Amino acid sequence: MYTASDQNIEENIQRQHFALETLGLTHKDAGSQTYNERQELISNSCFYLSLAVSYLCGINALAVWDAKSLTDIEEDDRLLLEAADKTLIDQTALQLKRVIEAAVLSAHPEWATDGMVGESVQAFSDFLVYILESRSLVADWAVVIFDSISGFVDVYKGQHYNEEASNTLTLRYIPGHYQPLVVTPDSTRPTLSQIIQVLDESSVVYVITDGTSV
Repeated sequence: MYTASDQNIEENIQRQHFALETLGLTHKDAGSQTYNERQELISNSCFYLSLAVSYLCGINALAVWDAKSLTDIEEDDRLLLEAADKTLIDQTALQLKRVIEAAVLSAHPEWATDGMVGESVQAFSDFLVYILESRSLVADWAVVIFDSISGFVDVYKGQHYNEEASNTLTLRYIPGHYQPLVVTPDSTRPTLSQIIQVLDESSVVYVITDGTSV
């Protein structure tokens, strides 16, 4: 039996599901482990791996992740493509980890000794706040994170985001884990204004954070 609060959360989640379907976004899993520059295993990297996959899918840089390109591929060729995709994803995720965590530690150097930032420490979307006004690639993005627990949506908009370029990254948060949200084969990556329109029409609660609101 739902309490009023439970019922509200369930309704929020249902509205979020409807919005995702309308936008043509579906979640996949990018894993949580990658390697650093010394080829040492890094765990708890799902946030950076999800960012990397969402970005690379958006620019059509991945072969196997793009469902539209999987027709008539021989098994040996598929394995080669999967390996190439994995290498590119890992490299991109590591670069993002280094850039974002450097910005976080520049603002909060004590977080390294406090264990809030580290090689295998779980990152969270709030880290994006510290890089929205940077000169990095992340400042060109709008990162939209769908929280599956509350049904709410957090939007982090970089100061150089260009609506016409559609540099919109979409992620899903489930308890303790992030996953990339990628477009279905018959959909195109939505712009931020398109996402906001659908969220409004679906009555999904969202918050936008940009450089001016930090």
